[in-house]
Amino acid sequence: MDLNRLATLLEKPEVQKKILRDYDGGYSLGVIQNPQKRQEPAIRIRIESEDSSSIPSEIVLDGETVPILVNTRFKVPEPLGK
Repeated sequence: MDLNRLATLLEKPEVQKKILRDYDGGYSLGVIQNPQKRQEPAIRIRIESEDSSSIPSEIVLDGETVPILVNTRFKVPEPLGK
């Protein structure tokens, strides 16, 4: 799967729900090249929580398995002028 196709799929709410499961804090989702297999894409998710156990390590999209890389302790940006 190429990066553009994965980015398009990642915009869909049902895909985000599949990734986030029961997580209900702030988060940021993106697409990157897999650091272990540079020719393949991966999903990068940043979450506020220190506990990433609810986030799966991979997801199957369009019949392809895509790894999910999680960063914890994400701080949601505050709007300017607040």
